[in-house]
Amino acid sequence: MRCPNCNSPVEKDDEFCEICGARLNGKRKSKLPAVIISLAVVLAAAGGIGVWVFTGDYHPKGEDTTTDIAELNNGAEQETGSEKSQADTDESDSVEDRSTDRTDGTEDSGTSSGAAVTDGKTVDGTDQQEASGQTDAYDSSEGGIHRYEYVASDCSWSEAYQKCLDSGGYLARINSQEEYDYILSQIDQKQMQNIHFRIGGRRDANSQDYYWVDDTNTLYGEKINSGDYWCSGQWMSGEPSFSDGEIQENCLDIFYYQKEGRWVWNDVPDDILATVPEYAGKLGYICEYED
Repeated sequence: MRCPNCNSPVEKDDEFCEICGARLNGKRKSKLPAVIISLAVVLAAAGGIGVWVFTGDYHPKGEDTTTDIAELNNGAEQETGSEKSQADTDESDSVEDRSTDRTDGTEDSGTSSGAAVTDGKTVDGTDQQEASGQTDAYDSSEGGIHRYEYVASDCSWSEAYQKCLDSGGYLARINSQEEYDYILSQIDQKQMQNIHFRIGGRRDANSQDYYWVDDTNTLYGEKINSGDYWCSGQWMSGEPSFSDGEIQENCLDIFYYQKEGRWVWNDVPDDILATVPEYAGKLGYICEYED
């Protein structure tokens, strides 16, 4: 391409001739106005979109956003309720399991409600400890809590021993603190605190060792007046004394001693009334039954 004025060669897009400076007829028009117009259109569109979003007009016409939020909340509540229902079901199963444990006695224990107790037995004849699921108090030689009969009688120790055998039991042998506490609680319930009760222990005439006796009146078991036996702290102060002057004390009884404010163990003569007649009406014995 050449300049129309000086015929010098020029570039197609040149606006002026570099030789003569003449304006070229084929000059390129400025693109600036078009760029400005395009930029203005873009900015206007962006501003409209911003207003649309900010005002919330981007929701479809007629759609209730409040309803959408409520539905979302309802869904969350339904899910929470489902979880709670499942938790309640699990808890119910757990309670049922615990109830089963109590029923078969493998976990909890307790006395059945409404079962009256008489001398260690329920009304239907079941042992109180068996009904409650508790373990009896045992020592190394024989069983613990049984059924007991409390008899007020002015008989001798020997007579009491025989009376218990004749009734199918034996003169009580107290083998543990638990059994002793149980017997004392029954004496209190029967309001027989003023009775001196003979129990099934004695010693031989040539010995100072007390033992329980079996159904043949033979001594057996552990030494009752030993410092190692469970009742070592139950004796009345200064007892056993083995004798009172010329009178031999070779049999055991228990009674409530006012001076010490507690039930105590004591050794007494076989026939107390022959020595102390004023005890008339204050004597008795305890029979023990294993049925």
